[in-house]
Amino acid sequence: MPIQRKGRIPRRKRGTDMERTQVTAGIVAYGGADEVAAAARSVAQHTQGVDLRLVVLDNASPDGAGKALAAMDWPENVQVECSDKNLGFGQGHNRIFRKLNSDGLSQYHAVINPD
Repeated sequence: MPIQRKGRIPRRKRGTDMERTQVTAGIVAYGGADEVAAAARSVAQHTQGVDLRLVVLDNASPDGAGKALAAMDWPENVQVECSDKNLGFGQGHNRIFRKLNSDGLSQYHAVINPD
């Protein structure tokens, strides 16, 4: 069954300071710092030319992944946060979405699973 689309995705006007598409994305992690880091770096690498803001949220990983991720070098558009409790996948992404879209400037948001 084909996907039914309602309405159009609004386009930004050319020639304005808002010409670049603004995208937010989130990765909720629970362990596996190396795999999460590889996913986040891949997203950053493959979105050059896109105004991207990415948050990696560690969900209180018992293996120390949050501390390991926070200690890594990241581009300025990537932010690592560590939760003091496991919020779960859905609530973790909701937290990221609220944080990144509080200014209302994001046109698109991606939910990324690191594996």
